[in-house]
Amino acid sequence: MNGPRRLLLVAGCVVCLLVLSSALPAADPRLDAPQVGDSSASEGSTNGDWDDVVDDPGLEDDNSDEGEEEIDTEPESDSVTDIDPASDIDLDINGKVVPGNELTVEVSKQFGPLDQERSIVVNGEPAGTTQDGDLSVTVPYAEEMNVSIPSDSVSRTLDVATNASIEFDDGVAQNRNVTASVQVGSTSVPGVSVSQDGETIGTTDENGEVTLAMPERVGTTDVRAERGAISVQRSVELPAPEVTVT
Repeated sequence: MNGPRRLLLVAGCVVCLLVLSSALPAADPRLDAPQVGDSSASEGSTNGDWDDVVDDPGLEDDNSDEGEEEIDTEPESDSVTDIDPASDIDLDINGKVVPGNELTVEVSKQFGPLDQERSIVVNGEPAGTTQDGDLSVTVPYAEEMNVSIPSDSVSRTLDVATNASIEFDDGVAQNRNVTASVQVGSTSVPGVSVSQDGETIGTTDENGEVTLAMPERVGTTDVRAERGAISVQRSVELPAPEVTVT
């Protein structure tokens, strides 16, 4: 090989070496080569850095909720209901609760005999004192009847029947006296004021009755009864007298 060719071959080899050296990565001077017998190098290969560990969302502890109790976050109520002890006094009322009617109030003890008589109050008014535990009282002309024993703080409230009606005996006719009766159901109501055609006639007696004089005319006459919660009116037809021709 002559001189010029040898020179070209050497130059080509140098260029190839330069190209290869530029393609290789440069060594990092900060990295020290591991020393033989250095235990830290082997430990570093297995321990790793926990800050670089990324949690895998697919890995969950299935036993994380086992044994945990559910905590109630609702506030507890601090309200307290006081219950007064029941009285040992029994209060019984016997009879129809109709205005003006007489009822019997019976007072007794649940345990043992009655130690003393009791004063009875009806609708806020003194009604009397029991005798052997009993007292007769009159139903007020009101929608309710409250019977109480103030000394024992015992009371009962009853509804009073006030749907009254006016009934007449047979034979209502002109120029004739008839008997009118004020009733609630089948019970007569005494002490009720009765008027006829706007004129007061009187009050019903203990049987709930009053006598009315029918006018001498054809048409109707209006009869009204009222007292307290009782108020009722009825119109009575007065027919013409029958004439018999013989």
